[in-house]
Amino acid sequence: MKNYTLIRRPMFLLSSLLLIALLSTFTMFRSSAKSEMVSRAKHASLPSERAGVNAVFTDKGPVVTETAKLPSSDCMAYSYFGHSVVFEKPPACTIPGSYTQSSVSVNTHPYSVALGDFNQDGKIDLAVANQGGDSVSIRLADGNGGFSIWSQVTTGQGPVSVVSGNLNNDGFLDLAVANRSNNSVSILLGNGTGGFYVMPSVSVNGQPHAVTLGDVNGDGILDLATANQSSNSVSIRLGDGAGGFYGTTRISVGAVPRSVAFGDFNGDGKLDLATANQYHNTVSICLGNGTGGFTLLNGVVVGLEPYSVALGDFNQDGKVDFAVANKGSNSVSIRLGDGFGGFSSAPNVSVGIAPHSVAIGDFDGDGRLDLATANRSANTISIRSGDGSGGFSGATELSVGIEPYFVTSGDINGDGQLDLAVVNLLSHTVSILLHNCF
Repeated sequence: MKNYTLIRRPMFLLSSLLLIALLSTFTMFRSSAKSEMVSRAKHASLPSERAGVNAVFTDKGPVVTETAKLPSSDCMAYSYFGHSVVFEKPPACTIPGSYTQSSVSVNTHPYSVALGDFNQDGKIDLAVANQGGDSVSIRLADGNGGFSIWSQVTTGQGPVSVVSGNLNNDGFLDLAVANRSNNSVSILLGNGTGGFYVMPSVSVNGQPHAVTLGDVNGDGILDLATANQSSNSVSIRLGDGAGGFYGTTRISVGAVPRSVAFGDFNGDGKLDLATANQYHNTVSICLGNGTGGFTLLNGVVVGLEPYSVALGDFNQDGKVDFAVANKGSNSVSIRLGDGFGGFSSAPNVSVGIAPHSVAIGDFDGDGRLDLATANRSANTISIRSGDGSGGFSGATELSVGIEPYFVTSGDINGDGQLDLAVVNLLSHTVSILLHNCF
């Protein structure tokens, strides 16, 4: 018995020491793995349209869980002495999801907003075209969804559309503003601190209602196009790389074009364009020749009073499709591209009353494009989830300000999820909707 006890105690001590060593080793490993995870989460660049993943530590025995966010590309699993560290991608955010809403005051009768980092601090700021104030309101972001009043920049008469891009190749974002009341586009060159210099305006045709930017002649410099509602045309102006624009190209399209968008519809590497024609109930498709010229190919029939057109690959076949908000039929028409400039119909999507604008993005983080509309007569936005085959479902309706006229999306608070900015015509505000996914 004595001998047995003498033998057992060393064995017991040895087992205890081994257990302590194992626990210490695991603790060090778990701490190291956690540090690595947090470090990677801190320094990783989250894709703007995808959710992150949850990192879950699992011990045998009592379960201990700790979480952090990682990009979806960092899914992985470790095992060590029977213990595991598993990085799991959570289910995609579900529609309707949760949004935190706030309001940003701007000038009189805002019509449109452009998102961009105007002061080079890595945060998304706002530029709002105010039709009643003949100005653009600049609001600088704090990175958490808040905005400070910064400046008002004078434009032409009746600004109704604003877009951002680097027009003079100095690395700072600039603005182009369509002025409906004096048939011009204001060019505002950014200084990289949130200020803008007013350049000579660009003359276009009758009552431009929308402006967009793209390199239509392949020289690496941004050009502009306007949808001119009273002349049933699109004006093309070529950029000179210094903030100036030249040319007199005018393309006839359908009656009362309200929106214009650039995209490569026939896969030839040259930008084409589409316009939403309110009184023709069509979308005009014009194919670009790569030197700044365009040929009207066809008019695609859509719903009643199409007001806004947006492009995206809704059925994931690598070809450009379009969605158009139909003001008169409270719907969005989905048309799927064939890669040659033709389009086929998909089921219409019901939305709120009088949609004036449509925005495209992966709002629920499932890798498929969704849509959002600003419904002017309902004071709401509608969100519909894409199925990846060209269909859309859901019934999310979110109240915003009075007469929402325009909606766009971007990662406003830097959490890797798409948020929404909605311009409210009669509230003189922009509603900010931050998407809460986790």
